[in-house]
Amino acid sequence: MNKIAAVVKYDLSNYLRLVLIAYAWIIGLMLGVPTIIHVIGKGFTGTAETIGAQLTTLSFGAIFVNLVLIFYCGFLTYERFAFLIQNGVSRRTGWIAKLISLLVLAGVAIIYGLLANMLSLMGDQSKNVSLYWSLYGHFYKNGVLNILSMILTNLIFLLLVAAGGMMLGALFALLNRRQQRAILVGIPLVLIVIFTIIGRMVSEKVITWEKIDNFIRFVMGDTGPMGHLNPVVPSIIMLVLMLACLAISRWLNVRLRLKRGEQPFNE
Repeated sequence: MNKIAAVVKYDLSNYLRLVLIAYAWIIGLMLGVPTIIHVIGKGFTGTAETIGAQLTTLSFGAIFVNLVLIFYCGFLTYERFAFLIQNGVSRRTGWIAKLISLLVLAGVAIIYGLLANMLSLMGDQSKNVSLYWSLYGHFYKNGVLNILSMILTNLIFLLLVAAGGMMLGALFALLNRRQQRAILVGIPLVLIVIFTIIGRMVSEKVITWEKIDNFIRFVMGDTGPMGHLNPVVPSIIMLVLMLACLAISRWLNVRLRLKRGEQPFNE
């Protein structure tokens, strides 16, 4: 087994264990607990309706949990880096293996999300909670193409989240704790300043709400007379952003060093 495969196996053993624990918790809290409470209070009468109602909540929960897990696994950087360096794994090998592992994890998230959404649709089409389907699900006249497009677009989105996590994780791994805290405090302040500037530019008519609306429509893939949003446009934009995040992540990754006074992570 080459080093990349060995590191992928190591990563997936950690990532998938975390994912399975999270999925078990969300199923238990959003489906198991309400069902048990219903059975205790009212018996088995109406249990099917209770489960059906909770399946929609479960699907929303699946979306949120997938995003958090993908970002978190991408963000974890320094301890993993220290452990791999200690065991003779190069930065390049570790970075490639992490990318492959996150791709597999994104595939698992896609499957889980599809299953949760399919369950939420059982017996009631109005329970479709797929944001993609409500916006882009009818762009192609062929239903199979719509489904494949949904899977591909969601995969690109999850990989963008993972790449963003990798980029920020590598950045934080280069900083000491004081600098990390400064960034965490500074980010909200910077966002407030940015929104204040945008609000002032709008009030002084430097930019108009119409231009902002047109930009948002373009990013979302507004096709105008076609009547449906085009999923290709946001997919290309997300793909470009993903590649940019990966490039920055790789650039930061080669600059990682073991921090003085901090012990490498051991297993």
